Amino acid sequence: MILLAEPKGAGSSTGAGPAGPEESRKLLAEYTKRQGWDTFSAVKNGRVHGVFDSFIIYNIYNFAAIEAIAKWLYPEEFRDLDPEADLREFYRRFLSALYKGESMIGMAK
Repeated sequence: MILLAEPKGAGSSTGAGPAGPEESRKLLAEYTKRQGWDTFSAVKNGRVHGVFDSFIIYNIYNFAAIEAIAKWLYPEEFRDLDPEADLREFYRRFLSALYKGESMIGMAK
C-alpha cells in the first residue's frame, strides 16, 4: 500500500464471514499496529472501519456497505443512516432469515 496523503479514515475487510464485534475490532486493531500507522490522525481518532468481504463485492448487500462508508466519511451529512438496521430489515423482508453478526464495524464501540 502506498499512501500519497494522510488518510482521514481507514478501512479494511473484516474477513470471509460476519464475525462478532470483538473479533472484528481485534482484526482492525492489527492494522493499526503496522509501522507508521500510529502517526495517522485516522488511527488516533478511531476512524478505522471494516466491512465483511461479501459486502464489498457486487451482490445484493452492497447498499449496506455503501451506507456505512458514507456515514463513516461524512457522519454529519448521513447521521440518519443506520446501515445495520437497514440490513436487518432487508433480511427480515426479503430473505426470511435472521441477520447475525456485525458486518460493518468501527474501532470505537
